[in-house]
Amino acid sequence: LASGNELNGLSLGAVGSGTTLEYIEIYANSDDGIEFFGGAPNLKYAVVAFAEDDSYDWDEVYTGKGQFWFSIQRPDIADAAGELDGTTPDDLTPFSNPTIYNWTHIGSGIGATASNPIGWLFRAGTAGTVANSIVTAQKGKVLEVQDKNAGTNDSYEKLKNGSLKILNNVFYGNGSNAGINATSTGIIRVTSGQPTQDEATPTTLINHLTTNQTSLESAGIRSISRIQDGKLDPRPSANGSAYTTPLAALPANDPFFTMTSYKGAFSADEAQMWLEGWSTLDRNGHLNLDTPTSVDEELDKAVVDRFKMYPNPVTPGFMFTIESDFDEQVRIDIFSIDGRLIRTVPVRATGFVKQQINGLDRGLYIIKFTTESGRFAAKKLVVE
Repeated sequence: LASGNELNGLSLGAVGSGTTLEYIEIYANSDDGIEFFGGAPNLKYAVVAFAEDDSYDWDEVYTGKGQFWFSIQRPDIADAAGELDGTTPDDLTPFSNPTIYNWTHIGSGIGATASNPIGWLFRAGTAGTVANSIVTAQKGKVLEVQDKNAGTNDSYEKLKNGSLKILNNVFYGNGSNAGINATSTGIIRVTSGQPTQDEATPTTLINHLTTNQTSLESAGIRSISRIQDGKLDPRPSANGSAYTTPLAALPANDPFFTMTSYKGAFSADEAQMWLEGWSTLDRNGHLNLDTPTSVDEELDKAVVDRFKMYPNPVTPGFMFTIESDFDEQVRIDIFSIDGRLIRTVPVRATGFVKQQINGLDRGLYIIKFTTESGRFAAKKLVVE
């Protein structure tokens, strides 16, 4: 190790598709966090915290899968969230073509001294899919799809022919977040130094992001901190865009991917906080894992009294009704008796609301009600 001669936190060189890595954390690394040099390994529940270079990096024909990736960057030294390359030399065949869902990235912050130049940089002819993800607190621009000289099989060409897909993501709270455009305040950075590129104004990329339901609305990430003060909580609000905007469909019949009702790496439910107990972020005192619904029994009872659920028991396949009467929005989470989240139903109206639900198999369920301000209650439902 020497200046200018750092090592990635985890380098994966031509690792095959028979390898799945889970619960991997890279903490305060001086080069890239996790880099894929070709191959097709699959990565799930991954953390890159405070890497001095890129958080995630793929190149040399990486074709694996990923889900539930989290990255957070330092305010003083940081490069891209993702440096996402196809092959070397650029633009040849074959090329990288991975599939990534549910990535939450927290950049260096709008006022950071770090260069932190871009969130996602798709370049060197990479294809692939990045979907149902969140980028926030990026210093400046959110993404660039490299558009080299016209006629080059670059990443922009892959976007045009449909082999690069950027689907149903949330970009908010970034230094340039004023629109899906390439103006000085827009989220897109245009490739520089390419006088004969396909599109000086990236119309295809703008249309792609718009058509595929990119959201600039807040996901309501609870709190961001980059020091050991117990104030980092990357979970989204149940009433934010992570839950209330449409999801891209998961790859069909692929057991690697876990179905979710939200975008990004984390559920709003405290019971599903997968960083807890094993990560250095937890051990070193970064995380706020307190239940955000810490209320007294009297308040809980007030919530219980404002919900009714009938019929109970209910016959499989038949609807049951939930009535609520609250001056704020609520979320309904349905859990199996062993704690698995079965379904989430956001109720965006206030006042007296009737919500009909069906499609539950025979069994015992816990129906949890959470208000926008964090109050909650739970009731049992029997389907017989």
